[in-house]
Amino acid sequence: MADRSPLPRSVRAALGTPASEDFVIWQETGFEGLRAGVRADFQTELKALDDKWAQRITALDDKWNQRITALDDKWNQRIAALDDKLSERIATLDDKLSERLHQVDRRVGEAKADLMRWSFVFWVGAVAAVAVLAGVL
Repeated sequence: MADRSPLPRSVRAALGTPASEDFVIWQETGFEGLRAGVRADFQTELKALDDKWAQRITALDDKWNQRITALDDKWNQRIAALDDKLSERIATLDDKLSERLHQVDRRVGEAKADLMRWSFVFWVGAVAAVAVLAGVL
C-alpha cells in the first residue's frame, strides 16, 4: 500500500515515522488554528464593514428625510401662496359680479318705472278721450 502522507519521502525518512506523523498533525492543527484565526478576522472585518454601511445608510436616510421635509415645506408654501392668490381672485370676481347684478337690478327698476309712467300716460289719455267723446255725444 502506498503511504498517503503529505510529507515528501525524504522528509519522512529524515524525521522518522513518529516525528513525521507528529509534524503532519501539528501542521493540520496549525492550519486549523490559522483558518479559525483568518475566519475570525474575516468575520470581524465583515462586521466592521456592515457597521460602516449601516452608518452610511442611516446618514443617507437622514439626509433624504431632510431633503424631503424641505421640499414638503417648500411645496406647502407654494400651495398656500396659490391658495391666497386664488382666494383674492375669487373675491375680486365676486365683487365685480355683485356690482354687475346691482347694475342689472337698477336697469330693470328703471325699465319698470318707465313702463308704469307710459302706462299711466296712456290710460289717462284714454280716459280723457272717452270723457271727451262721452261729452260730445
